[in-house]
Amino acid sequence: MTGPHTDKRQAILDTALDLFCERGFHGTPTSMITREAGVATGTLFHYFRTKEALIETLYLDIKGEMREALYAHIETKDPIRAQIQRICANYIRWGAENPRKFQFMEQFCNAPQISAHAHEEGMAQFTFVHDIVRRGIDEGVLKPHPLGLQFAMFGASTAAVVRLILSRAGREAIDPLMDEAFDLIWDGIAAPAADQ
Repeated sequence: MTGPHTDKRQAILDTALDLFCERGFHGTPTSMITREAGVATGTLFHYFRTKEALIETLYLDIKGEMREALYAHIETKDPIRAQIQRICANYIRWGAENPRKFQFMEQFCNAPQISAHAHEEGMAQFTFVHDIVRRGIDEGVLKPHPLGLQFAMFGASTAAVVRLILSRAGREAIDPLMDEAFDLIWDGIAAPAADQ
């Protein structure tokens, strides 16, 4: 869909993203979103039935964008290590280039305003990562820990690197930092006998 309706919808989403990050869910009334976005209250509710529907749309849109970023340049013929390193680098770069969206995901990925259905739909976009990790475990390249634990550790580690980058005044050393961070992550997930 193109034209002014798309622009109004996007204005609502962009404004809501900023306000939710600054003020949280409960500190952001829909009247503030519409005022800051320059749209009528009815326009917001035309696109989003509730404030919860608005925040879930933001969540799913950002998850979709993140999925595209993580999947970029993944070659299934590459070794598991190279694929995981690419995913890690893609995530860190995406977070560094999209600080508001990264902050939103940090704040709301486990928030009660995101329904179980939306959470499952968002996570379903990352089955390619699950497949790579599962294959790495099956091939003996990765430690045979439960997938949930692998993802919790991997996700927390890469998010910590993004936070470190965003807290720095200068970001000129992102590539070396990503390489060093991946070495630490790989040491934690690689099977001892894995060919590195």
